[in-house]
This record gives sequence, C-alpha cells and structure tokens, in this order.
Amino acid sequence: MKQAVQVDIKSIGGAFDNAAYQVVLALVGNIVAQGVVEKFVVHPTGDIEECYRICIKLNQSESADKLETISAQLKAIKPNPRSSYAVKTVESCE
Repeated sequence: MKQAVQVDIKSIGGAFDNAAYQVVLALVGNIVAQGVVEKFVVHPTGDIEECYRICIKLNQSESADKLETISAQLKAIKPNPRSSYAVKTVESCE
C-alpha cells in the first residue's frame, strides 16, 4: 500500500528554481506540523545539476484520501519551464 509522496525537482538547463523548491519545503513543513508524518527525507540526487528528492511518509493511521490530497497539493506547484518536477505516490521513502 502506498503511504508516501516523493517529489523530484531538478534543473534541466539554467538556474535551479529555488523559489519552487522553497514552496515545496514550506508545504511539506506544514504537513509535518500537522503530526501526520512518520518520515521526512530531503537529499540531493544529482552530481552535475542541482537535483533534490523530497519524500514524506504518512503515519499508518492516515487514510489514502490524505495521501491523495497531499499529492494534489504538491502537483499544483508549477516550477519554471527549465526545471523537471515530478510528484508520485510510493510505498515508502528510501
């Protein structure tokens, strides 16, 4: 059962979209503050270009609807066109 949301954001030719990254972190921070998160991970994944993977795993007691709501909120963030931005639900955070 999927209980986590993973966000990948990276530059694909040009400056990293720090503004979108900060919006993602602020939204995730608000979710963490709600007390529904079991695990929260942020780590760089790129060697040459700036690239980050952000993952939040909800507590087991949280519903699939909560996961979908969070996923939709994260998908609503629109970084600049020179960024790759992907949101997906996963079973767990790596």
